[in-house]
Amino acid sequence: MKRLLIPVALASMALTACGQGGGGEQQQPADPGPARQAFDEQAQRIAQAWEGQEQPWTGDLVVLDRPVSVPTQDLTEAQSAALNAGWYELATSLPSQEPSGTVDLGDSEIAVSVWDAATAYENLAVGGEPPADCPTEPVPDETSGTDDDGTTSHTAVCGVLTITDMTATSTTVWSNRGAVKVPAWEYTAEGLSESIVQVAFDIAAPSTPTVDAGDAERPDGVVGAIGLDTLPTDELTVLLGVGACDEDIQVLVYEAPSAIVVAGTVTRDESQMCTEQLLLRPASAPLSAPIGDRMVIDAYSGSVLSVGTGGPIPA
Repeated sequence: MKRLLIPVALASMALTACGQGGGGEQQQPADPGPARQAFDEQAQRIAQAWEGQEQPWTGDLVVLDRPVSVPTQDLTEAQSAALNAGWYELATSLPSQEPSGTVDLGDSEIAVSVWDAATAYENLAVGGEPPADCPTEPVPDETSGTDDDGTTSHTAVCGVLTITDMTATSTTVWSNRGAVKVPAWEYTAEGLSESIVQVAFDIAAPSTPTVDAGDAERPDGVVGAIGLDTLPTDELTVLLGVGACDEDIQVLVYEAPSAIVVAGTVTRDESQMCTEQLLLRPASAPLSAPIGDRMVIDAYSGSVLSVGTGGPIPA
């Protein structure tokens, strides 16, 4: 999907991809450091292990994307809260027409059990009603004072989105078969200039194979990839798990015939005190060949990456 329920607090940072599409041979930087060299060695092991193991899941459709995509427009705190919690109210009649139940996989077709409008809306509006005492506008919290970044702390805000139209449609998602178009429901909500789009069938947490990453230690300054920020095309935007004081965030990419192996590098500022927390930051790199149905795998966990991670929607 193109619009996702994930944190995108920083702009994507570009880094020239260091791979030859489809071949697995690397264009090394002019002066590759030890972290890059260690990553290349580990990435090659991961790519070879992936190509050497059986992939029984490729026969079925496994959606590796978020079930609901949301607008990219600037959102108020109340709108963000409603999208996160699933607080909606219906101000239109439910349509009788359903999306097509067939997914074209290119070399074959697969039938999926599509949701009717009532089932789809039930799976969208999962939050019920917000707490009665929850404010709909930011209220300063006198007990919290001012945050380190100069902003004033305030209590959580709640909101409800009113659905004014619901239409059967289709949307493109990331899957084990690459990018595929699947049945979907499109919602128009009061106050939003863009639609909310929901995959029209159950895509419960996918069961994905994991590559044995061995006992390789992750070099200092190298961070793991947690997920994909957006549906990959000719560019890859990866969500990296970084610390609060990590800077110069970049993605490492190794392209092979059937897999793309990734990790990230950061520079750590040791001169200041930092909170111990894992932050998700996107970093981008162009691919030297279209991604096709190649899976994206973290170099040090061996995990196949999905789009999104379930983080909050920023206001």
